[in-house]
Amino acid sequence: MTRVTVVSAHGMDWVWRTGGTILKYVKAGAEVTVVCLSMGERGESASAWAEPGQTAERVRAVRLGEAEKAAAVAGVELRTYDWGDYPMVIDDERRLEMVRLLRELRPDVVLTHGRRDPNNPDHVATAKVVEDAAIWARAHGRLPELPRFVVGQIHGYEPEFPEFCDFKPDTYIDISDVADQKLEMMRCSQVQEFMIDVYEQRARYRAIMAGLLLNKKVTHAEAFESFLPAAGTCSDDQPSDQPVHSRPRGPVRGPALGGVRRARRRDRPRVAGAQRAHGSGDQAAGGGVPRRRPRRHVPEPAR
Repeated sequence: MTRVTVVSAHGMDWVWRTGGTILKYVKAGAEVTVVCLSMGERGESASAWAEPGQTAERVRAVRLGEAEKAAAVAGVELRTYDWGDYPMVIDDERRLEMVRLLRELRPDVVLTHGRRDPNNPDHVATAKVVEDAAIWARAHGRLPELPRFVVGQIHGYEPEFPEFCDFKPDTYIDISDVADQKLEMMRCSQVQEFMIDVYEQRARYRAIMAGLLLNKKVTHAEAFESFLPAAGTCSDDQPSDQPVHSRPRGPVRGPALGGVRRARRRDRPRVAGAQRAHGSGDQAAGGGVPRRRPRRHVPEPAR
């Protein structure tokens, strides 16, 4: 079974940014765990603070209720931490906690915030702790009592202001068939109700490129930017009974979860049996999740 871990800075970040892709994973039979490091009670709950005599504890309880409702709609496990927000302070103990989490859940795919977001340092801190923990999780001498784990894929979902964050999507996921269910998830929040329009409009905009590349009508899509390169060997072997992201990297036609391939001027041998090493680089979209193009000196992964 494919395992997906979503790490969100605040209680509803994951719903706006990757709710549709999560629903696609669930629909395909994946095991999805959503991890919220805080509820965003101080910095992302302005309307709740308009109430006289409001407290952070009360706001957190409201935001937690919203996240729990959205998780119930999606059918995913929700885990919550109380790491605070504005600021979210990450120290080595919290990095080790993230290492423990990754080694426990052993995800095939991690979805989280992108590396850059000048408008919200909590999002950047979340991306950084995930990336740091992914490095530590593969270290033999770090928490040696726990089996080490190599994180294969980390993908950053779209921020609220992509142009402000230098967000350059390399993967588009067609979520047309789950758009209504994502809208139901988003409507679980009254505190940040304005975000519904933001991400409904964004999904319709991203659908333009998704539809162009899929050569079909797409009404809603979500965009991602990958953290990691890929490595593998060239092969034509390609099982067809698994979601594309969990298959060996062979020539894939027709993405299982509605992902689309970004147009490239150069075609290269596709990769089978790819394992991902930690680093940075561009990504080729494809399959049900964000897909990667490796560095220039290695063959390109399947799309």
